Amino acid sequence: MFKTQEAKVHGSIRKSKFGVCGVILALAMLGIAFVGGNASADEVKPSSPATTEVAKPAKSSKAEAKTDETVKPVASPDLDSAVKKAQEVGIKVTETEKVGYDTEDQAKADEKAQVEEIDKKIAEKEQNIKEIKEAQDKNSQIKAENKTAMEKAGLKHTGDYPKDKKTVEGYNAGVKKENEANEAKFKKDKLTAEAIKAKNKAIMEAKGLKFTGNYAQDKKAVEEWNKDNAGKVISTIQTGLTATSSTTFEAVSGASKAVSPDYTANVIQGYARNTNLDANFNNVFLLDDKSGTAKIKVKNTSHGDVTLTFSGITPSAESGFIRSYVALWAAEDGGIGYGVFISAGAGAANGGGGVDGQGGGGASGAYRSDRQGWVKMVTVGVETDASDVSEVTINDVDSNQVIDVSKLDGAKITTGANITQSGNTFTANNSAQSQSTSGVLDSNGIGWSFEKGQKINFTFIHSNTSDTSYSIVGGVFGRASQKEVKEKSISIQEYNDPKYTPKPYVTIKPYVPVPEEKQLEVEYHKAYVKEKPVTPETPKTPEPPKPQEPNKPTLPNTGTSASMLPVVGMILGLLSLAGLRKSKEN
Repeated sequence: MFKTQEAKVHGSIRKSKFGVCGVILALAMLGIAFVGGNASADEVKPSSPATTEVAKPAKSSKAEAKTDETVKPVASPDLDSAVKKAQEVGIKVTETEKVGYDTEDQAKADEKAQVEEIDKKIAEKEQNIKEIKEAQDKNSQIKAENKTAMEKAGLKHTGDYPKDKKTVEGYNAGVKKENEANEAKFKKDKLTAEAIKAKNKAIMEAKGLKFTGNYAQDKKAVEEWNKDNAGKVISTIQTGLTATSSTTFEAVSGASKAVSPDYTANVIQGYARNTNLDANFNNVFLLDDKSGTAKIKVKNTSHGDVTLTFSGITPSAESGFIRSYVALWAAEDGGIGYGVFISAGAGAANGGGGVDGQGGGGASGAYRSDRQGWVKMVTVGVETDASDVSEVTINDVDSNQVIDVSKLDGAKITTGANITQSGNTFTANNSAQSQSTSGVLDSNGIGWSFEKGQKINFTFIHSNTSDTSYSIVGGVFGRASQKEVKEKSISIQEYNDPKYTPKPYVTIKPYVPVPEEKQLEVEYHKAYVKEKPVTPETPKTPEPPKPQEPNKPTLPNTGTSASMLPVVGMILGLLSLAGLRKSKEN
């Protein structure tokens, strides 16, 4: 710190081993001597007035002090503390030249201002340090999180964000493709599962069972139902249709009811009357056009009406062909029989030249005396009014005849022993014959069974393989199409509800910017108070007493009082000087 400067004093008084006390003592003794040298009042003799002598102070005893200032340091603990703290936080601190003030209050005010300024710098530095640390801590956290996220996905973490970001972007691109593929599969599997559910629901609800959507639970309910119901006869379900005692035939278009020609029985049952014995000829229809289309309604069957359509009637190659006929008949609880035949015209065979009598004599008796021709084929259409028919039969396919069927797809097919199948073509061999209206699926019959009842609408071509057939005879429906139906067991299909959880993408965070470290500097200075040295007062020379006026009588002056004044003044001056010197030494 600062040392206090000593004031230099010029004079004859010097420090010695005797010190100030010795000087004072000597001066005191000198004063006494002066006192002892004066005469007392009793010894003064009244004579002429005496003159008083004043002792002059020695010139060498005057001390002349310099006016140099002294320095009083000001304690500054707050400033010292602030400087220390500034150094601790990393602020560059520089001490400058000391500054002096006239008063201690001024010095303290300066110190306060410096402390405030240093505190601002400290606060700025601490905030900078805090922000740096927070950013570093945040980046450490981000780095750890990024590392965890990448390593969880099997990716290598480097800590270099741009490099890690590129790695993650490549990975996420692959994840996107994988998720898109898995999502597409999920949607497809979901649709499949929902379709199976809908089917299972329909099956169960059709039997009065509650569908829950829980396969295990629904399966148990189905098994219990099968145990109680499978195999039971369902008597209320109509699977096909038969003719009844009330069945009638009515021309709709393309034909009219006619009296059957005389040869009708011959062409339907044969000249020997040994085939199709169930046939009758009460419902014979003449086509408006020999090659046209006849539509005939079969009314009052056991299961609604049936519309039969006959078209494409074709004669054999060498047959005469004047007109076409369709004969229809039915047996109660049996099938619906049909016989298609043609007329070769009236007249004798070969009469008038021509093929098989064509161009012969005129017709007579409403064509009853016409000659029969040979028929090659006919197209038959069958359409039910009922929409819940599940069994269809074609009966009495005679020897060497062929049935080509269309629009009966999806059914289970059963054939008689004399029938061979090739796709939708069915051919009868030359073995036994059957009755068209028996309604029994015998050796020369074909049956179609559908899982679900529906409206039946199909066509078939019925043809002869020979050119010498007088007619084409067959039948549809009958007892074979109305089977005893037993309750079938039901089953539901197992399914799996697909699950889809997208593969998660990897996300990493960029590092936050770290603030630059601030390089702060601060200057400070110490303060002191300037003090002016105290200069001892120079002893005043006592004024000599004024001479007494001669005319005034006065008491005799012993000289004691006058003689003491110079001595006392000198002593006081020396004491003041000694006190000042002592003060400076302390």
